[in-house]
Amino acid sequence: MKLFSKISPWIIFLYITLGAGYEIFTGFLTGKVEASYPFIGFSFLIFVCRVGYALEASATKTVAVDVYGAVVMSCLLILKLCL
Repeated sequence: MKLFSKISPWIIFLYITLGAGYEIFTGFLTGKVEASYPFIGFSFLIFVCRVGYALEASATKTVAVDVYGAVVMSCLLILKLCL
């Protein structure tokens, strides 16, 4: 179980960086974001809920990476709205 708690933040970080980062990068290059509004919105909501749950449960190991996920998803949403 300790192994999962150590690699979980890195897996989430890679997921956000590669997935949403790719969308943001191609959005700037092509002028179009392919991700749908429900996907972006639900992903943002999941990260916000994960932060809230972690803070209430005093399990703060993944809070930083979950905040990162929420920020990146909000940037992706803003980019989709603007393009």
